[in-house]
Amino acid sequence: MKILETFFPVFACLVCRTEINAGQDETPYLCGACDDVLMVHTRVCDKCGRSVGLHAFVCDRCNGKKNKRGVAKDKSKHDWYFTRARSAFSYDGAVVDLILRLKYGAEGDVARFVAPHLASVVRTHKMAADLIVPVPLAPKRARERGYNQAAVLAAELAKLLGTEVLSGILTRTRETAAQKKMTLLERQENLRNAFTVTTPARLAIKGKRILLVDDVITTGATADECARTLKKAGAKSVEVLTVASVASMC
Repeated sequence: MKILETFFPVFACLVCRTEINAGQDETPYLCGACDDVLMVHTRVCDKCGRSVGLHAFVCDRCNGKKNKRGVAKDKSKHDWYFTRARSAFSYDGAVVDLILRLKYGAEGDVARFVAPHLASVVRTHKMAADLIVPVPLAPKRARERGYNQAAVLAAELAKLLGTEVLSGILTRTRETAAQKKMTLLERQENLRNAFTVTTPARLAIKGKRILLVDDVITTGATADECARTLKKAGAKSVEVLTVASVASMC
């Protein structure tokens, strides 16, 4: 049995924990069933990355589309500070389980699995990246978990892109209220001035194109406030890359 496992090692699916037999040089992360149900974004808004219809290039929120009476359909239309946002997957099904394992289980295998998918997004969309910066956790959560999942993702992605990671240059200066039930506008107000760039880091990011990395983008408020802070500190541009994004950034 041990000899067989040497040539056909056994792994467990990251989502359902089913055993997976693989060849000696393989490291599978998902079983066939879970891999088949990963939700991938096919058509997204050119700006914020949310799903759009077949013939749309920009969502209503980003283009300020109005109804027949000239009233904006989306009154929370926002001119984002980030150049654009992109995600590898839709936040649904097996992807939700992967995110939870990454966020609360400190499972490096999840980061190693999704990193090639993130790198593929960067290359496909020709995203600019002089430096990679992870979105920081709130101080309390950082102390509770002992790690930042965005920093873990950034480190794995950097290996594939050959790009430097600057962790710790962007920090949260205060705790913010829970945002789960907040609208985009409420989240923006909640996050206003919640981040800062350390003084020594301003020289490192001045004139640089920043790739901001996180696990999930929901309304885009957190990423946007981070982008605003980075640009105010001298960054040339900020693009956002996440493992997943919700279908509707309400």
